Amino acid sequence: MSEPANKHLSHIREITRSLLRLSPEQMRTFAEVCLRMPDVTHLTADRLQRELRISTADAVGIARATSRAQDNNNLRDIALIAAASAEHESAREQDSERVDVVCTGPVQFAVPVRATFATMIEMVQQAHSEVVIVGYVFTAGAAGFVRHVLQARQRGLPVTIIGNRMEQSIAALRQLWGPGPAPVLYSWENDGTDEMTSLHAKLLICDKDTALVTSANYSLHGLHENVEIGLRVRSPSVMRLSDFVRQLIASSTVVPVSWD
Repeated sequence: MSEPANKHLSHIREITRSLLRLSPEQMRTFAEVCLRMPDVTHLTADRLQRELRISTADAVGIARATSRAQDNNNLRDIALIAAASAEHESAREQDSERVDVVCTGPVQFAVPVRATFATMIEMVQQAHSEVVIVGYVFTAGAAGFVRHVLQARQRGLPVTIIGNRMEQSIAALRQLWGPGPAPVLYSWENDGTDEMTSLHAKLLICDKDTALVTSANYSLHGLHENVEIGLRVRSPSVMRLSDFVRQLIASSTVVPVSWD
């Protein structure tokens, strides 16, 4: 194979790797953005971050991967790559059982892993029966994620949030939530026997069949800036994880907290 052909294939691989951190819907949006651009200079990291709602590192990585496009024909080729990747990922997600590696990082690496924030948004958007969130801390940096959870609640899904010592942070969470139907809230409260104990899990469960188990807190750094690692699992085994969370509630290990 000629050197120009090898370079072209290498470029395609680089673009595809950068896109695999996105959800299929974000890939489709990216394809639409490419088709709207007069040339590649308009495909900036800032624009990608705004339009795709992704982290700075992901936006910079995609912009860098696409920077060698020279004209509209090349941008159309990139749009086709994005659209094909979206369809491929959508087909894979129809599998009954699947595990994806999900990471947060301050930079992009040449590894086809999913981004934490994009994966959480995708899971909540695709949920059709319930959303359960377990977290150690909730801060203003998770506002984008919380807005999508509120939208799920507004379309009628039950939303349960379980956190560590929520009495101390409920005011901040209510502010992030804004007006709209409230979630059901539970809190793990230290009983005083050991001040070091806490609810330290970070977990998102949707529909009792898909779960993201991650080291990432619901915060700016956890979702966008830190190095965090997790797994998204789609499997009947997730039901056992859901049952464990329900046992935390039934046993009063976590206690109800009034939203008001």
